[in-house]
Amino acid sequence: MDFKTFGNQKNPSLMLLHGLAMTWKSFDEIVPLLTDDYFLVIPVLDGHNPDNRSNFQTVQEEAEKIEKKVTDDFDRHLNGVLGFSLGGTIAIELLTRNKIQMDRVILDGACASTPGSLSRPYASMWISMLSKFTDGKNISSFLKKVTGSGDVEPLYNMLFFNLSDKTITNACKAAFEYEISPHVGQTKAQVTFWHGQREPYPAKTAKKMKEYLPTMRIRIFGNLGHGELFSRFPQRYVAEIRNFLLPENQSTDALQTEQ
Repeated sequence: MDFKTFGNQKNPSLMLLHGLAMTWKSFDEIVPLLTDDYFLVIPVLDGHNPDNRSNFQTVQEEAEKIEKKVTDDFDRHLNGVLGFSLGGTIAIELLTRNKIQMDRVILDGACASTPGSLSRPYASMWISMLSKFTDGKNISSFLKKVTGSGDVEPLYNMLFFNLSDKTITNACKAAFEYEISPHVGQTKAQVTFWHGQREPYPAKTAKKMKEYLPTMRIRIFGNLGHGELFSRFPQRYVAEIRNFLLPENQSTDALQTEQ
């Protein structure tokens, strides 16, 4: 696993975890908006590196590599973590393992297996469609359907073509069949879960997380699908990140909806 860093090391640290079938460059629009105030650390997930051929294995293995980096270079402490989609699932694993200190964690559209989510068929569907994508076929119609997004072009343009079959299989299973442990409730981090109003899968994950972590705040962004705020409205996305990371921002167990 490689790590990209941006900004001044004297600033508060913020780790950005990218999503399934993306690369670290999916954060290109938001990095320059954050580097004045934060030292950004972006892990390049295994199997998603344009410069180094590898395979994604498990969420647990990715978490272990991140923990080592944070232990070696950041004295086991990060001021903030944002995980999008599969990156959010990895962030849940980091919270559960509780081996590094993370002050504030944003789970954006994180996915996990929940009752009624049909996780295995859903993972199989994604495996099939991403395999077609890497073969050069257009899957924008599929993406629009499963993300609930009104405009998938910005998200589609972030997708990474050069995924191995092994990475596709392992990463899809990791994202959609991941089981949340009750031990996640032991974290001392302040956690918020974001998802669009039109994305049903992460909504179920948010409800399951809240069972174990009652203080977690849920933000629902009206009329948006999976990754739509992130990919279409980067300035607003960064404003939301900044707002959550402010020291005076206190946790609440209230469901918050933004229309």
